[in-house]
Parts: sequence; structure tokens; C-alpha cells
Amino acid sequence: MRAIALRIAAAMSVVWTFIPNAAYSQTIGERDTLQLICDDDDYPTITCTATVFGNKTNVPLRGISQEQVNVRLADRTDTFEGLTWQESIEGAVPVGLILVVDFSSALGGAAEQVRIGIDTFMRDLAITDQQIPESQRDAVGILVVSGPVEIGNDPRNLSLSEARESLATTDRNLVRNIIRRATARQATPLYDAVYKALLIADQTTIARRAVVIISDGRDQGSSRTFKAEDTIARAVSDRTPLFAIAVGASQAEEYLKRVVFETEATFQRVDNAEQLQQALEEIRRLLKTQYRLALQAKLAPDNAQYPLGVRLTLPNATQTGAVAVITARPPVRPQIISIAVSDSAGQPVDVSQPLPKPSVRLEAQVRARAISRVEFEVDDSGNVLTARQPPFAVDLDTERLKSEETHKLIVRAYGVPDTSENRDEQEFAFTVSSRPTSGNFLGGGNTQPLPAGRTIPWLVVGSLAVLVVIASVAVYAISRRRAFDATVVEPVNNNVVVSSYEPARSLAVSSTDPTQVILSPSAERASNLTVVLPQGKYRLEILGGEQRGRLFPIGIQGAERVRVGREPDGSQTFIQLNSPHISRKHAEFTLENDTVFLTDLGSSSGTFLNGRKLRSSERVEVRPGDRITFANIETEVKP
Repeated sequence: MRAIALRIAAAMSVVWTFIPNAAYSQTIGERDTLQLICDDDDYPTITCTATVFGNKTNVPLRGISQEQVNVRLADRTDTFEGLTWQESIEGAVPVGLILVVDFSSALGGAAEQVRIGIDTFMRDLAITDQQIPESQRDAVGILVVSGPVEIGNDPRNLSLSEARESLATTDRNLVRNIIRRATARQATPLYDAVYKALLIADQTTIARRAVVIISDGRDQGSSRTFKAEDTIARAVSDRTPLFAIAVGASQAEEYLKRVVFETEATFQRVDNAEQLQQALEEIRRLLKTQYRLALQAKLAPDNAQYPLGVRLTLPNATQTGAVAVITARPPVRPQIISIAVSDSAGQPVDVSQPLPKPSVRLEAQVRARAISRVEFEVDDSGNVLTARQPPFAVDLDTERLKSEETHKLIVRAYGVPDTSENRDEQEFAFTVSSRPTSGNFLGGGNTQPLPAGRTIPWLVVGSLAVLVVIASVAVYAISRRRAFDATVVEPVNNNVVVSSYEPARSLAVSSTDPTQVILSPSAERASNLTVVLPQGKYRLEILGGEQRGRLFPIGIQGAERVRVGREPDGSQTFIQLNSPHISRKHAEFTLENDTVFLTDLGSSSGTFLNGRKLRSSERVEVRPGDRITFANIETEVKP
């Protein structure tokens, strides 16, 4: 099945004025933003995931009710029904948490409660992991503050103490072992630790991440390196929220409350291990907060694209909005609409009159995403005529049929997969003339296509009856008078992210010219294409997931750009990554004066170079050894 994930389009031709989706590129403090991802695979049912981000550090907003939501489909409100809106974390993107754990001796007995609380939190995460795929698991890193914190001069090459520190990982035992071995010390340079945690977070491949400070709020020994203001400035610059959980008996909580205020996170005080575990789980769930929007579209399944606009009125009386593009998809199960009839000369036939002899041509008008075959049978005779390719037409010998009698035509259309359940069957009634009839037998009779119904209608004919077969790899347009050549388009993969709305372009038969550069052809069409892998200055290696080990050339001489995304773009060299979090136009590589550059194209889940998130449209040079993360897919530049 094909799920469509559609990202916000900032500039749509609708009546509303929508705030653009600029969650990763807007000015700090400018406004809240809405990310909208929609699935039209089960059209007319449309489901969307909406996430509302805060205006400083992208902390999702909770508590938005359906009364605060306005929706328009095709710029109207009468084009859908059954709207629902519900807060949920089910199926949310993974999050990354970096725990800064103050283990000073001043905590006293609270230190042991901190140890137990974190260990319990990690144990519960391990249980949750068993129910979800690895790609959806949240990552946790840790930095235990029990002595000096070594940062070094190069943030790209952090030196980590294996006994006290780790990057964000899904290895629950690694974090549990670190916290279990932690020992209390006198000096706790908290500011240094928070700053290093931000550097660790910046190397996390997960876009939605946060630093959680578990401390009594006191700093000892950081004044020689980093101050409180340094940690806040870095967090705001990186758009990484600083959550705070106060433990111990100290009243030095001013720093904790300040970082929470400046990064729009949350502050909690806990007294025991159970409360700490609950506080950590609450932060994790907050970061995964999203909303499920569902509606039933009333637009005809014509395979056309329509804007779906969502506007929210937030508690502070401000408004934010986004527009996705949905496709009114024909059903997966075939639907026989009508049958077009022409005589032996190719002229339309008026089926309100007896059909001519010696033969007629029958063409099925079917709505479906893919058709394997169409069968035609007359009078339950067992003599079945089968059409297996467009225009799904057969020639019926009317000479052998009795004249002036009512005959029954049974038409069966089978979809893909070709099963008895995935089909439609309709019956039509007709009579046959007692004598041969010329191709001009139109008169003033019925020449308009009529829909097939439950009763047995007269066989339907239309001068422009069109076979509608919309598949993921082909669109067949067949008129009443002639069958157009099949038009093949690139297959669309799951969760394609659309970053802008563009009218459907003219379609052309896909070229198989050997000079065509196709980096990731669909398996369905791979056998029909000549694939040429061009030489690039560097190669991009996929480090994880189902594409692990694949190499793509980048910095290709003569190629304007190498685009990274989910949906193939026939006009440009393309690296297709299989993840629902990859945008349709996520990023691109360019070659200028023998130098390879990487640019983020306003992706929804972010592009990271060596752990640093790129701003939208930011262009940076890449070299061998660089680690590049597109959403949740990690890659490395190879020579």
C-alpha cells in the first residue's frame, strides 16, 4: 500500500493567509509553527499528523482542542465531513534525550533515589522497545557530573569518558551501567556539563531532542570555562530545550528555572525515584506530542490534487497554519463505470438502439489504481473474452447473437493483486440488429456515458468515455474514439513528502536512453531501464537501515545537482532514501569548482552535518569523513 506523507506548503493559492512552515529557519521568537503530514492512501479517508512547535526550541504544544482547528479542503468546508482531532503520541517520531545527572555528595540520600529513578526509566524504555521497530525507538545519552568535565577544543571530536558519558543511544544497558557505577564527588561543574551535553545533543541524529538537567542547581568549578549565560545562548542557538528536574535539599534552583524559561521547557521538583521516573517519562511524552486529524473527503476520486489547509488558533490568541496537498485517489478495488462501444469502422454506437453486426468493440471504463485484466462474457455462455492491457478492449462477434433478443453482458475488472476479492462485476443489457449496420449509426440516440448500476442498464456508450486506470507506475488515458499511448511516470514510494504544491505537469513516456541517470529505480521498473551510475567526486554511503551499505555518487561533473529526498524527480539526479521522515525535496549536493556543497532544502526533519543541524537553504562544504544525517538516516562521505 502507498502512504503519502505531505509536508507543509508555505505558498498555496487559497483564501487564507497561512504562516509558512519554517520550524528550522525562522527568526528566534518569531512565531509558533505547524508541521502537517497527511496520508491519502485510503481516500476518501484522509488522516493527518499535526505537530505544533514552540517558537524558540521546537517544544511541541499540548492542549489544542478541536474547537481551535479550522480545516478547508480545496478551499471549501463542504468538501468533507466527519472531522476529528485528537492528541496522541502513537506512531510519533523518535526523540533524543541527553541526561545531565548531578551526582555531587551534597545530594546526600537523594543521589541513590536519582540512580534508581533513571535505572527504572531505562528499564521501562527497554520494555517499550520490544513493541516497536528499532527505527522508532527513542535514544538516550547520559553525562554524570561527578568531577571535572572535559570538553576539548573541537566540538566535532568530543572526548567522552566511557565511565560517565555516552552519546544518545538505543542501548539501554549502556546507560543503566553508567548510572549504576556512578559515584558521588564534591565538585560538580554543572555549567560545563550542560554545555557539553548540548554538544552531545548536537551530534544526535534525531531531530527532536532535548537536554534534561537532574540537579540541585548548584555549580562548582565552571566559572573558569562556561557560565550560565553560555549554556542558555548555546541552547537557544541550537534550538535545543533545557528541561530541569530539581532534586536534593538545596534551594539553588534559580539557574534551573532560568534555563527552563529561556528555552520554553518545563521545571519539576521530585522527592523520590518514582517521581523522577515519572518526570522523565512526562518529558519524553511531551516531546512526542502530536495530533491526529481525520476526515472523509467528498471530492470525486479523479486523481487530481487539492490543497488541505489547517489553521489553528492558539491559547495566546495567535494563529498558525499549514497546507498539505492530497490526491483524490481512485479506489484500490476496481470500479466499473461504463462500457464504450464502437462499430467495426471505429465510430461510436448508439446503444439505445440494437447493436450493429457483424461486430462491435467494447472498452471498459474502470476506476482503479491498477488493473490486471478485464473479462467480458455474454449470456453466461462460458466464452470469456479477456483484455490484459490498455485499452482493455475486446471485439464482440455480434453476428452469432440472436437478433431482437435481450442479451446480458457481464464485465469483470480485476485489480492488483489479482484476486477474486479485489474485483468488480457489473451486468449490462443489449440487443442486436437483424441486419449489418454502418458506422454512422448514431442518429439522435444516446451517446453519453452512463454509470453502471446494480440493475441491468442498457450498455453505455460515450463519444469521450475514458478508461481511468491510475496506478503507482502508470496512468492510462483512453478516449472514446481512440486509445492514447500509455503514459508512464516514476513510481511514488511510501510517505512521500511534498514541500510545495505544483500543478500536475504534462506526462511523457519515460525514456530508457542509456545516458539517463537513474540512481534508485523502483524494483517494479528496474528491468525496463538502463541504469547508469555516474562517477562522482565523492560517494555517499548509507550507514543504517534497509539501505545500509549502498553507495551513491555525489559531486557529479555535468550534473546541476544531486537531490536527496523521497520522491523521484525525473529532471535531476536523485538519491532516494527510504524513511517516512525524509522530505520529498530534503537536501541536495552541488559541485562548484571541484568543491562539493550540501544544502538543506527546508526539510521537515532536518539535515545534520557532523551533528550540527543546517538551517534551511544553508550551504556547507562537505569532505570525505563527514557524517551527514538526513532526518533519521545516517550517512558518511567517502572518497
